[in-house]
Amino acid sequence: MDELTVYLQGADGLFPSEPSFEYFFHLMDERERAEEHAIVHVEVVDLQGDGMADLVLSKMEGGITNAKNKILVYIKNNDELNPASPDRVIANVKGAAGGIVHDANGDGRGDIIVPSIRMGVLLYINMFISRQVTVTFAFYLMNEENSYPGKPATSRKGISWGPCRG
Repeated sequence: MDELTVYLQGADGLFPSEPSFEYFFHLMDERERAEEHAIVHVEVVDLQGDGMADLVLSKMEGGITNAKNKILVYIKNNDELNPASPDRVIANVKGAAGGIVHDANGDGRGDIIVPSIRMGVLLYINMFISRQVTVTFAFYLMNEENSYPGKPATSRKGISWGPCRG
């Protein structure tokens, strides 16, 4: 689902019965909810290394020939989280599987790596015949201002994984 419920632990070590916060991101429309044509993955992670919980949401939608992904990044800076105002949107990444948070350049910040494969029926047939798949990784590196550029800093293409078992 495209919502997040937070229960903050009290000083007594117990969690309350009612949520401390509830966030609704409204990434899926009614058709997507009813037909389950989209998946939203929410990752709570400290992107800046400041001890604050940041969010990376990935919405994956479409089918075998038209899959795409939309990644929304929310960076917590002591202010209230506003689901309608992400800090960065990485949109319409075709054939993507969602964002992976990892410090790719060793600077202590969470970078976002987006793996993707080219889409198409002929490409899938070739994949099953050759038992290999070529994956492209796009690297969105968090900069010194704790934000992400609109385009990937770099990408690695032509990485083949195989043999596939199927």
